[in-house]
Amino acid sequence: MTQEEWQQSLSEWEDEGGSPSPTGEFVEVVRDSNGNWVEKKNDGDLPDSS
Repeated sequence: MTQEEWQQSLSEWEDEGGSPSPTGEFVEVVRDSNGNWVEKKNDGDLPDSS
């Protein structure tokens, strides 16, 4: 994905009510089976369970 494509997808994500990512943090977003934008999770990138 090019920077331009990323900016376009980020704009669409925000247009659909998603939260913009912090500057400098790359979060890939993908459409789920319902057509919603969701953050693509990398293996091992699990939230703390505490």
